[in-house]
Amino acid sequence: MSRMNLSPSRLMLPYQTVHRGAKKESVNFTRKYLTAMLEWTGFTQVENLKDHIKLNEFFAHLLTKYKRNTVKQRQTHIKAFLRWLQDTDRLDTDVVRRLHPIKVKEEDLEERGPYTKEEMDKLFTHLETAQRIYGMDGHERRILYKIAAYTGLRRSELFGLEVRDFHPGDRPYINARANTTKNAKSAKQPVPKALLDELTQWCEGRDPSEPMFRYTWKYYASDGLNADLEACDIPKVDSQGRHRDFHAFRVTYISRLIEKKVDIKTVQQLARHANPLLTLKAYAKVQQDGMNSAADLLD
Repeated sequence: MSRMNLSPSRLMLPYQTVHRGAKKESVNFTRKYLTAMLEWTGFTQVENLKDHIKLNEFFAHLLTKYKRNTVKQRQTHIKAFLRWLQDTDRLDTDVVRRLHPIKVKEEDLEERGPYTKEEMDKLFTHLETAQRIYGMDGHERRILYKIAAYTGLRRSELFGLEVRDFHPGDRPYINARANTTKNAKSAKQPVPKALLDELTQWCEGRDPSEPMFRYTWKYYASDGLNADLEACDIPKVDSQGRHRDFHAFRVTYISRLIEKKVDIKTVQQLARHANPLLTLKAYAKVQQDGMNSAADLLD
């Protein structure tokens, strides 16, 4: 079996069938990472994967281009695929145990910084007339970014939404279904007044089962957002060296709740932090920023 062609398009279908519990985007990411690995290594046959030296060279190459946590994530996807090949007798060698583990230290993790109110206003104004990027027009991107910034929903949760997941009314909310959330639990995320009218218009008259956003754009969201930030002259790194990307919308949501003096328990619930220490850490950062700003007022 190990002499079979190593084709991601052919192997992903049985792989996804076996991994029925896996999220669709997880399998798609595996295909993406596997394709990149095959292009770099030149592997064309399953038996080529026995070459653990070449595989380790590939991951070492990635470490020269990306953060350790990013490479670790890619290695995790590829390891799962390799184990599946072995479990299904497509590969007769346990190559996973020969791969060098990638350890991530706290200092390797990129700290995200929030967008300011002025930056978000600038971004949303730009998107009213922005051109189409990767098939998504400016108005759709505006709604997408706004929901991220005003509800704290993660990227995978946003692209898992259907029109029926928005529930208007006296207490409007978005229902993030369990198969899309990080903790595999459904969540009713409140929709603030600043977002309600625009979201209502966006969903009005559409098929309830229709995806709220173009699903395939999930894989272009980082590049699309980078293009929008550049068009607005919004820096990717703030004055404190913190990175701003798609996840920074969630950081913005949490930071603004803290700035508005919302109590820590409520912030934890709205952020859906399983560990309250994550909320406390966010509180400490915002409070320190506020103290620095206050000190800067002194002549």
